[in-house]
Amino acid sequence: MARAAQRWQPTHPPHVLLDDSWYMISTRTWRRTPHLGQPHRRDEFLQKVSALCSEFQYHLYTWAVLFDHYHLILKTRVGASLPTFMRRLHAGLATGFNREDGAAGRKVWHNYWDTCVRSEADFWTRVNYVHYNPVKHGYAPSMAEWQHSGYSRLLKANGKEWMADLCERHPTANFVLRGDEFDDS
Repeated sequence: MARAAQRWQPTHPPHVLLDDSWYMISTRTWRRTPHLGQPHRRDEFLQKVSALCSEFQYHLYTWAVLFDHYHLILKTRVGASLPTFMRRLHAGLATGFNREDGAAGRKVWHNYWDTCVRSEADFWTRVNYVHYNPVKHGYAPSMAEWQHSGYSRLLKANGKEWMADLCERHPTANFVLRGDEFDDS
């Protein structure tokens, strides 16, 4: 009797750890609980990321923080430090969120996915994907209207024409990111 094929889902995604490399990091909350649903928590998240990037000497290029997941594009200095960076980010935030909610020991984060950026075109497509993510998920009608992303910072630094050209040259229409869709397996 034939058994139905099951889709393989790694419990712990493999990580490629490279020095001086650009990464896209994607993580969501456990069971998509909206732990980041309150603006002060998204602000706290960004403050923690900023502090850790400074400590680890990472360069944070852009981000999008939604209610139940986030995306970061950053450059490592020492690739082997990425798991420690992520552990400290998640542990520190989980402890604070759980204290605030009176839920000590609750699981807050699912595994994180990291992807090394392979080319300049890949980099810009991922930047556009991150900025478009709040629109894709219905959090904002336009990229400029979601305050918890790096879009407005890049818009201010580079102008509307540059941003529009970037979106046109590196569209996200056919870009699929598994880390934005994974389940609780």
